[in-house]
Amino acid sequence: MGKANLDGLYFTVFSAKFTVGTFISDVINFIIMAFVVFLLVKIINRLTHRAKPAPAAPSAEETYLKEIRDMLAAQTHQND
Repeated sequence: MGKANLDGLYFTVFSAKFTVGTFISDVINFIIMAFVVFLLVKIINRLTHRAKPAPAAPSAEETYLKEIRDMLAAQTHQND
């Protein structure tokens, strides 16, 4: 597969010659490579996607703290 040769591409302003062919070629190559890397990362992430584990049951400490919170809330409602 051949590579497009943009080296001869230039423009002139007054008597100054600006060669932009190599720059445009490099920009196009960069965009193509960035797109390929993006697709590879996306495919790898899809293949290695793991299901999220189910949330663990609350620990005994959390259960006791919730009970204390509920009892305190009940006491404040009785005092009102």
